[in-house]
Amino acid sequence: MLSKKGYQEIRLQLNNIPATLTNKKQNSLRKYLNKNIKKYECSMNFMPFEPLPHITYFINRTTTEACVRQLIQAATVSSEFTINTESINIYRKGKKPALMQLQIFLPHNSSFVVLIEMYHFPIENHICFKLTRELIGIIFSSNK
Repeated sequence: MLSKKGYQEIRLQLNNIPATLTNKKQNSLRKYLNKNIKKYECSMNFMPFEPLPHITYFINRTTTEACVRQLIQAATVSSEFTINTESINIYRKGKKPALMQLQIFLPHNSSFVVLIEMYHFPIENHICFKLTRELIGIIFSSNK
C-alpha cells in the first residue's frame, strides 16, 4: 500500500509529466499514476472488505446424500438467499445452464455458499438429483 509521502510524490509527478515523453507514454504514465492515486484514496475512505464466515458446497455427481440433506435443513429454516446463474453458449445449440450459485444465510452472520455444477450433475433418477430439486423448490417456495 502507498504511504502518505508516496501519495504526495505521485500527485507531484502527475502534475510534472515530462514533455520529452511521447503522447502515448505520457497517457500511459498519467493512467498509471491516477490508478495509484485512486487506490490510495479508496484505502483511506473505505475499510477492507471482509466477508462473513461461510462454508462452500459443490453439488455435482460426487455430492453425498447427507450433504444435500444438510443444505435442505438449512434452507428450510432460512428466509434469506442470494441466487446467481451462469450459462454457457454452445455452438449451434444456444445457451445451456452451466452453474447456479446460491447463498443460504444462516443465523449468527454465517452462510452456506452452494455451487450447483449443471454439467457435472447427477442423473435424474439419482437420489442427489431429487434432493437438489427439493432444495431448489424450498428456496423458491412462496412462503419464503
